[in-house]
Amino acid sequence: MRLEPKDLLEKLEFDKIIALLDKECLGELGRQAIHRMPFMTNVDDIERRLRRFRVQARPLQNDQFPLATYEDLAEDLKMLDIEGYVLPEDGFVRINSVLVIMADVFRFFTPTASKFTPASTTSSAPSTSTRN
Repeated sequence: MRLEPKDLLEKLEFDKIIALLDKECLGELGRQAIHRMPFMTNVDDIERRLRRFRVQARPLQNDQFPLATYEDLAEDLKMLDIEGYVLPEDGFVRINSVLVIMADVFRFFTPTASKFTPASTTSSAPSTSTRN
């Protein structure tokens, strides 16, 4: 049973809060998540989400976390499921930019990430070549 007035969100100018958050988003997926965000009234739920946010935001405190704008790849990836489809150049550019961001994020969380890059991987399997 809800006791607040039906126009509570309007009176609290919740739409302005959403607009401010929308401006801070780096990509369309973040904007969509902001606009789907529910108005919460349960104090326990709010405190739980705030604790989770604080834990997730810790890496951002030192301003070295690799943040960048990105594009939604859902349509490009869906089209790649079609046999014989050729991805246009701009699709490759979108995918490449997201992969570069992901590599930066991976390096941020894995200080020894350089040993996992394809250029420096070494096989631990025994060699089958014969050298004389």
